[in-house]
Amino acid sequence: MVKTYANPDGRFDELFAGKGVPRAHWSRLYSTLASATADEIGAMRVAAERQIRESGVTYNVYADPKGHDRPWDLDVLPFIIDSHEWQGIEAGIALALMGGIYLVSRGGMGDGDVRLAPLLGLHLGYLNPGIVPIGLFFGRIANFINGELWGRPSNVPWAMVFPEAGPVARHPSQLYEAALEGLALFVLLRFLTHHRLALKSPGMVAGVFLAGYGAARSFCEFFREPDQQHALTFGIVTPGIVYSIPMIILGVWLVMRARANRQVTA
Repeated sequence: MVKTYANPDGRFDELFAGKGVPRAHWSRLYSTLASATADEIGAMRVAAERQIRESGVTYNVYADPKGHDRPWDLDVLPFIIDSHEWQGIEAGIALALMGGIYLVSRGGMGDGDVRLAPLLGLHLGYLNPGIVPIGLFFGRIANFINGELWGRPSNVPWAMVFPEAGPVARHPSQLYEAALEGLALFVLLRFLTHHRLALKSPGMVAGVFLAGYGAARSFCEFFREPDQQHALTFGIVTPGIVYSIPMIILGVWLVMRARANRQVTA
């Protein structure tokens, strides 16, 4: 299958960087496929289908009388996203969530909109991101276990070699991020919500989370290996730092707004 693959002329090829040279994030799967026979790949498909069937992974087509509990169609070839490309997707999702939270806190986008905040009984004081760092912590631990998003070369005593990054010892930057974006930020937000009653100041917790996450991520970027070919990499500035700047600005603004509102009501 791999031998008969033809590079598309004049179009981006997500599998190959050049003729017969797979991209880094495809290299492991490519090696497996290149050494597998058609029968072995067919056996992989059968095994995957059996796993889906036995695990009950199904979907429904409600307009079709026979559409209930159809087994999920799984392709043996996955869609692989490079870790640096995922950073852009992650930033876009984060900005979309921030925009959604802001609109809910304001009750809509204009005078003619349905007022969401009264309808849902929500504002920024109760859209509490205090538990988000738990997810960030386990996400970074998963990055570490998978050996991805590794750090810059280093000779510190705790530097380690990541198989996909070559023989050079590097910072375990995923653990730095887990400690700062996860544990430290969770402790800070926990202190604010349970000892400073920050939830009574709408926007305070969300602002501290956004500013804290942006600052922690920006700091860790100095230990993380940057994507030198990314358009947002220049000098010491990395895509992660660029993506974090809007979060920090919005977070600081929310904190200032919450403090001002608290002083007025006091």
